[in-house]
Amino acid sequence: MAGITLNLSNDYTGATAAGFIVPLMVGNPTMEGEHIMIDANWNGTRKMPIIDMDEDVFAESQMNFQDTVTADISDRELSPKLYDIGMTLPYDVIRQLTVDTASRGAYMDIIDQYEDPWIRQIMEVLAKRVSGNTEKLFWNAVSGSANALSDGIITKLLADANIIPLSTPGGAISDANVLETFGNVYKALKNGMNRIYCNEVDARTFRVKMADAKREVVSVPGGKNNEFFYQEIIVVPTTRIPQHRIVASKRENLFIGINSKSDENRLNIIDMGKTTGDKKVRVAGTISLDFNYAVSADMLLMKP
Repeated sequence: MAGITLNLSNDYTGATAAGFIVPLMVGNPTMEGEHIMIDANWNGTRKMPIIDMDEDVFAESQMNFQDTVTADISDRELSPKLYDIGMTLPYDVIRQLTVDTASRGAYMDIIDQYEDPWIRQIMEVLAKRVSGNTEKLFWNAVSGSANALSDGIITKLLADANIIPLSTPGGAISDANVLETFGNVYKALKNGMNRIYCNEVDARTFRVKMADAKREVVSVPGGKNNEFFYQEIIVVPTTRIPQHRIVASKRENLFIGINSKSDENRLNIIDMGKTTGDKKVRVAGTISLDFNYAVSADMLLMKP
């Protein structure tokens, strides 16, 4: 077989590296549809703003401005930490890859910048791994465990006495109680909560039972990950939230902060055939990020 020749710069650092990595991170159900607040310029440790998105900006008379937008500051903060990215692909695996142009995530514009077809294929695999792992950390990370430098949102909620707690009926979402379960969540929403996040399987069960009951489920226009409306609330299904658990919030209350300007950001794509002779390509990178919510009282967690 012919060898693989990679035409690329040796490495990217700082904001340039982040310019490649950040789009790779957000191609997942939670982030791709802008279902949380994503700040790519979160420099250092800062507390999160609390902005009332429902303030009335329309006046009864022309040019009579209404409310002045105010922003309180939450007690909670984001403190981006350095996460390492690493992946090794044998030449034989790369030869079998194809760029999935049918499912163009947020990262595809970055991938399309590469003229080298091998690099496009490698970056596509990297994008799916990075975006999936970012979403997994966002929801489920336990600080101190493997690859986790901060607690994820669900881990934080489980330890927070000031959220809205609900119990899953019968300890598990099932065909028999899924409509009741979502109804209980909806009734408990307050303070402008506009998102329900749940497991993909539980969302599918809900859709099936709605169809059985001859009740329409309206998909979100332009949604890329099977988002749908429950009443006026957007439901975001994802495999990264464990089954039988549901999180509800304002999208403006959930944050991922990325320090894209950090000098420690880096991205290296290394053809090992040119260095050690191994028929492999290694991708190594570092990105600075953290995740949190701003206001405990505006968070809901249903758990078994």
